[in-house]
Amino acid sequence: MSDAKSAREMLVEVATDVKWIRGSLDEIKETHDELEGRVRELEGWRREQDAAGNSSDRRESRFSLGALFLRFLGL
Repeated sequence: MSDAKSAREMLVEVATDVKWIRGSLDEIKETHDELEGRVRELEGWRREQDAAGNSSDRRESRFSLGALFLRFLGL
């Protein structure tokens, strides 16, 4: 008996893998969109704080680094 897979078995396996990859990518996109929204909310909050005169240089630098890090990771 041969260990080689038939073309049909290989296609079924590839189709299953593609479905799994697409599902994983959809989850990643949802997480990315959620994190991007959170970053935008924080940026809006920071602008409000700046407008109110309640900003701190240290807090701003931390936030900027955090946002930069998230964007660097593509999240």
